[in-house]
Amino acid sequence: KKLNEIIKPNDASIVKQIQSDINKVLADKKITFERRSTQITKDSYSSVKDVADILKANKNIKVEIGGHTDSRGAKSLNKRISQDRANRVVLKNQD
Repeated sequence: KKLNEIIKPNDASIVKQIQSDINKVLADKKITFERRSTQITKDSYSSVKDVADILKANKNIKVEIGGHTDSRGAKSLNKRISQDRANRVVLKNQD
């Protein structure tokens, strides 16, 4: 289903506010990783925690978490690192 089919029209403003709150956190400090690693940098812990707090306060909202790498290195390795980075953020949010 599409997002607008899942969320009732009067809930759309809530979703926009949540997205805005998350965007503000990430605008101040993006979530970054050690180079060629799935390890979240210590500087990023506060951003992960702040986003997690927003999502924990709004458990009915579903989000997609994606990880990325730069274009250096083998494509297959970068794809695995990207997925592992997304998984690492999810696990960190469960702490």
